[in-house]
Amino acid sequence: MAYDLSAAQVDTLLEKLTNDEAFHAAFAADPAAALASIGLPTTLAECVSNASLASQADIAAGRASIQALLTDPTLSSQHIHELAAQ
Repeated sequence: MAYDLSAAQVDTLLEKLTNDEAFHAAFAADPAAALASIGLPTTLAECVSNASLASQADIAAGRASIQALLTDPTLSSQHIHELAAQ
Protein backbone atom coordinates (compact mmCIF):
# COMPACT_ATOMS: atom_id res chain seq x y z
CA MET A 1 0.00 0.00 0.00
CA ALA A 2 1.40 3.37 -0.98
CA TYR A 3 0.30 6.63 0.58
CA ASP A 4 -0.28 8.32 -2.78
CA LEU A 5 0.42 11.80 -1.46
CA SER A 6 0.95 14.56 -3.93
CA ALA A 7 3.94 16.85 -3.66
CA ALA A 8 1.52 19.63 -2.64
CA GLN A 9 0.07 17.53 0.18
CA VAL A 10 3.51 16.64 1.51
CA ASP A 11 4.57 20.27 1.23
CA THR A 12 1.52 21.31 3.26
CA LEU A 13 2.32 18.73 5.94
CA LEU A 14 5.98 19.71 6.14
CA GLU A 15 5.14 23.41 6.16
CA LYS A 16 2.79 22.89 9.11
CA LEU A 17 5.25 20.65 10.97
CA THR A 18 8.08 23.10 10.44
CA ASN A 19 6.38 26.45 11.04
CA ASP A 20 3.26 25.86 13.12
CA GLU A 21 4.12 25.04 16.75
CA ALA A 22 0.51 24.17 17.63
CA PHE A 23 0.23 21.75 14.70
CA HIS A 24 3.62 20.20 15.54
CA ALA A 25 2.43 19.59 19.12
CA ALA A 26 -0.93 18.24 17.91
CA PHE A 27 0.82 15.88 15.48
CA ALA A 28 3.09 14.62 18.27
CA ALA A 29 0.07 13.96 20.48
CA ASP A 30 -2.32 12.49 17.88
CA PRO A 31 -0.93 12.15 14.35
CA ALA A 32 -4.17 10.87 12.81
CA ALA A 33 -6.23 13.77 14.16
CA ALA A 34 -3.60 16.29 13.07
CA LEU A 35 -3.50 14.82 9.56
CA ALA A 36 -7.30 14.87 9.34
CA SER A 37 -7.31 18.51 10.42
CA ILE A 38 -5.44 19.46 7.25
CA GLY A 39 -7.30 17.05 4.97
CA LEU A 40 -4.61 14.38 4.64
CA PRO A 41 -5.15 10.62 4.84
CA THR A 42 -4.94 9.41 8.42
CA THR A 43 -3.24 6.18 7.27
CA LEU A 44 0.03 8.09 7.18
CA ALA A 45 -0.13 8.17 11.00
CA GLU A 46 0.77 4.45 10.97
CA CYS A 47 4.41 5.22 10.24
CA VAL A 48 4.83 7.54 13.21
CA SER A 49 2.71 5.80 15.81
CA ASN A 50 5.70 4.38 17.68
CA ALA A 51 8.25 7.03 16.84
CA SER A 52 9.04 10.33 18.48
CA LEU A 53 8.51 13.38 16.32
CA ALA A 54 11.61 15.24 15.20
CA SER A 55 12.00 18.86 16.23
CA GLN A 56 10.80 21.59 13.92
CA ALA A 57 14.43 22.46 13.13
CA ASP A 58 15.25 18.85 12.25
CA ILE A 59 12.21 18.56 10.01
CA ALA A 60 13.21 21.78 8.26
CA ALA A 61 16.76 20.49 7.77
CA GLY A 62 15.55 17.21 6.29
CA ARG A 63 12.60 18.62 4.38
CA ALA A 64 13.84 17.80 0.87
CA SER A 65 14.62 14.20 1.82
CA ILE A 66 11.30 13.74 3.59
CA GLN A 67 9.44 15.23 0.62
CA ALA A 68 11.23 12.85 -1.77
CA LEU A 69 10.51 9.86 0.45
CA LEU A 70 6.81 10.55 0.92
CA THR A 71 6.17 11.24 -2.76
CA ASP A 72 8.16 8.29 -4.15
CA PRO A 73 5.57 6.04 -5.85
CA THR A 74 7.90 3.03 -5.65
CA LEU A 75 7.92 2.95 -1.85
CA SER A 76 5.21 1.13 0.04
CA SER A 77 3.80 2.26 3.36
CA GLN A 78 5.53 -0.75 4.96
CA HIS A 79 8.89 0.46 3.66
CA ILE A 80 8.27 3.97 4.96
CA HIS A 81 7.18 2.53 8.32
CA GLU A 82 10.43 0.54 8.52
CA LEU A 83 12.48 3.64 7.71
CA ALA A 84 10.65 5.69 10.34
CA ALA A 85 11.40 3.04 12.96
CA GLN A 86 15.16 3.31 12.41
